[in-house]
Amino acid sequence: MTMSSKARPLFTFVGLAALTFSTLAQERDRSKIPAKYTWNLADIYSSDAAWRSAKEKLQSELPQLGQFKGKLGQSAAVLADALDKMYGFDKEVSRLFTYASLLADQDTRDAQHQGMKQEMVQLEATLSAQAAFVEPETLRLPAGTVEKFLKAEPRLTVYRFPLEDIARRAPHTLNESEEKILADAGPMAGSASEIYGILT
Repeated sequence: MTMSSKARPLFTFVGLAALTFSTLAQERDRSKIPAKYTWNLADIYSSDAAWRSAKEKLQSELPQLGQFKGKLGQSAAVLADALDKMYGFDKEVSRLFTYASLLADQDTRDAQHQGMKQEMVQLEATLSAQAAFVEPETLRLPAGTVEKFLKAEPRLTVYRFPLEDIARRAPHTLNESEEKILADAGPMAGSASEIYGILT
């Protein structure tokens, strides 16, 4: 049985398309890949320099979380301020991390971009260490305090689930010192899988 004349152009097109996509998938020089097949990281930060500036600014601000240590039970407003600050930092860390991670994934042979990603692993651990007091301190509040605060402060409404989750995980929550040690060990714990990912 022979292929019909109508079918030949279709198979030819499919074959050429597969070859084209295969070539793109195997291309190692990113500069040779058409822009329409790449992501635009400028939507996150305009340049590596802008990323660096934002990262250094955030790094200098992280110790601000310390002002809330030992004060979470003072009032609903103080708890809301602390959570706003912590989750605000977390959002910015995620943005910085996404940029660095995607940049590193573009070419795993680029040591500078791999270094930026590792900086974010460390900064993420620093944030976790700075915020290590929040869960243990929240759990030490007198019974009913969190619920009372939730009713008194509208800003806490968006944090209802995280606050309830803290109570749910109480049996598995360490004290502040132990939580800090765990946070500091984060970069070391993930290094093996990170190295494997780069090599493969």
